Amino acid sequence: MKILIPLFVAMLILFVGSVETMAQYTVKYDEPEPAALPEAKKVKSDTDWEARVNNKEIEVIQVLNIINPIAAYLAAGFEQFGDKIKDEIVHEEWVDTQEQLTKALTLYETCKKQIAAGKFDKKLFLNLEETWQLLVKTGVAGVRTKQMFDMQLQRL
Repeated sequence: MKILIPLFVAMLILFVGSVETMAQYTVKYDEPEPAALPEAKKVKSDTDWEARVNNKEIEVIQVLNIINPIAAYLAAGFEQFGDKIKDEIVHEEWVDTQEQLTKALTLYETCKKQIAAGKFDKKLFLNLEETWQLLVKTGVAGVRTKQMFDMQLQRL
């Protein structure tokens, strides 16, 4: 799984920018600021759930920092040009991406409440792992949707 992050980042670098120009259409959007990362903690044992949770949360935030600009681009793009995109598959992909992101963020919010309450355990760690996996899946869907959206803009 760890090898997926550099590959994922490399793919996103190819597709993400603060302003994308396609033919005569330019998607204008504000790229969100990346969230700050907590300092990594050294895991002292297999049951050091506080350190393990902290380090897993860093991975979650890293993926969020990658996919949030894509989501911002797509949200602005569909707001500005969605009525011009006639391919329903592109719209369906965007809906699917939004649903996946919502699911991941909802689970992450639950995790953040447990972290704030200081309730570190294996279940929290596993929920953060699931959040990370959902976010990676969402990122892939977002990149696919962005490619399809950009291809549609080129055809306009």
